[in-house]
Amino acid sequence: MKINPEKIMNINPRTTFEVKPLDINIAKAQYNLIERLEREVPEYGDFAPVIEKFTLKSPRMEVGDVQITCSNVKESETNLERVLKLTVSAGKNPKNNIGVKLASGKKTEILDIVKDKVFFEKVKSLVLNIDEMLKK
Repeated sequence: MKINPEKIMNINPRTTFEVKPLDINIAKAQYNLIERLEREVPEYGDFAPVIEKFTLKSPRMEVGDVQITCSNVKESETNLERVLKLTVSAGKNPKNNIGVKLASGKKTEILDIVKDKVFFEKVKSLVLNIDEMLKK
């Protein structure tokens, strides 16, 4: 998808750049995740898992579904511990899931991690690395 950055930035009107679907999907998931974590996750106690999911439909990628989940840790004595997990499935066989723990901690710690600009790059890097593993 090509966009004209002149409309959103003060730069040369002849300059264009490509925004990749993976980038768009991760950015949307990150934005939605921040909003939902703030609204749906209590400081302590049980809660329903917060799930942000998207599907990649690129013929060049083996990755199909990408899911980021925040849930409470059942073994936590204080009931303050939350865990953030990335799950990626192969497009051709959605039963082949690869899960990666992104972070654990209190609600504020998880929110700080998701709000950090490094989170986007970490998720993107993990998805691309998992895609390479699935191709082998």
